Amino acid sequence: MSMRAKVRRAGKWGGLAVMVLVVSVYVASLWWDVYCGTRLGSFDIGICGGAACMEWSTNPGVTWVAVYREVCAQFGGRAVFWSLSWRQSATFCTLIVPFWLPLFLVAAPTVRLWWKDRRVRPGHCRACRYDLTGNTTGVCPECGGRGPTAPAGRWGEAVKPHPRIRKTV
Repeated sequence: MSMRAKVRRAGKWGGLAVMVLVVSVYVASLWWDVYCGTRLGSFDIGICGGAACMEWSTNPGVTWVAVYREVCAQFGGRAVFWSLSWRQSATFCTLIVPFWLPLFLVAAPTVRLWWKDRRVRPGHCRACRYDLTGNTTGVCPECGGRGPTAPAGRWGEAVKPHPRIRKTV
């Protein structure tokens, strides 16, 4: 396997694993709030309402939990964050990043890698995947590409000549 194929395979499966992780954290954040802060209160991070919340504070008494509860009170219950937001006041700055944003940033190249790595069915052009059944020229009429895959058999598998049958001209 070439180095390029190995990198593509690692990118496909790594991207899929990251996507599963982000979706799992998103679903968990809809039920539970997780909070981690420093002892000094200058930097706090949390996961809640489908988003990652980060806060830089100059006042150790105010945390993002207080900000989150204030937002929940505005919405009349549990808040789910859908948009990227930045809040700044005299005592703290809060950045809220919804999980759909990193999911999209990982999903776009991962889907492209999976799409590019599709296998060409036997009897189809390698370049454009045009069905070359019955084509005897070896040239694709659709794109002009050469070298089709092996001719298609009954259910799409490659047709292999019988070892005892000689090819006659």
